[in-house]
Amino acid sequence: MNGLKSGLTAAWSCLVAAEMLPGSMSGLGYLISHAYELARMDLIVVGIICIGVIGALFDSIYSRISNRYFSWQRLVR
Repeated sequence: MNGLKSGLTAAWSCLVAAEMLPGSMSGLGYLISHAYELARMDLIVVGIICIGVIGALFDSIYSRISNRYFSWQRLVR
């Protein structure tokens, strides 16, 4: 299950990074890179906070699913 959590983290990071590449016209990464070009620090901070909140939400959902369906793993360790 740790591999799944690492994979989810890597996928989320790659998604945001890919949105920052030229040619992307939507997403949080685009919002941050476009706001950087316009020197809009308020939008940059909002984008970073959204990325953190969504990441924390993914982690919370993963933990709940893991605790519900794989609770036996805590007993084995």
